Amino acid sequence: MQLTKEELSRQLGISQRTYLSYVRGETAIPSNILMAMARLFRCSTDYLLGLQSNPGADQIGERG
Repeated sequence: MQLTKEELSRQLGISQRTYLSYVRGETAIPSNILMAMARLFRCSTDYLLGLQSNPGADQIGERG
């Protein structure tokens, strides 16, 4: 999935300025935004945080 910064910000319900502050590491990403990103990209929050290399492992809502 390829989204522009504008599209991603809109889907997450945040401003582009807020999104950029997350990307630059100026602001910590709140857990609700992190979970929304994981659902949107269909990956785990650990993958988004760089804690695992497999994007599909332990996805939200797919625990057995």
